[in-house]
Amino acid sequence: DRKEGKYRKHLVVEYDMDKLKATYTNLTDGSVKTCDIDKVIHDPVSAMCYFMTVPVNVGDKLKMIINVSERNYELYGVIECIKELFISKIGKFNAYRVRPYALLNGEEFKKGHGYMYFDVSSRRYPLYGVIFIPFGRVTAVLESIEQI
Repeated sequence: DRKEGKYRKHLVVEYDMDKLKATYTNLTDGSVKTCDIDKVIHDPVSAMCYFMTVPVNVGDKLKMIINVSERNYELYGVIECIKELFISKIGKFNAYRVRPYALLNGEEFKKGHGYMYFDVSSRRYPLYGVIFIPFGRVTAVLESIEQI
């Protein structure tokens, strides 16, 4: 679900790994679009989950293919440093600062930039992130941690 001012969109994306197709169904207007995908593909959520599982060190550069808005981007994450963060609702953490950048069709995608902080512990929680886009910024902050 996306709500930005008067703009509304309710979108479902289904990945068919046998046919290597992504199907985008817009439940707001009924439109359906497809695009080809790679054998190893991530959406934004699975990309964060994947990052939480791989060993990293400061200076490392990770690469993955991410599917967003009917396009496949080469997404790189550079592990810049470790910083101490205080997040008011959950406390103090040492965190990797990750600077992502993307390529689309071999060229750098420059419509925004940002960074993300992930806990350095083995749980690697995504703690805080900000994305700067042409008309503002989007911020995400982890507010609670519940063990399942």
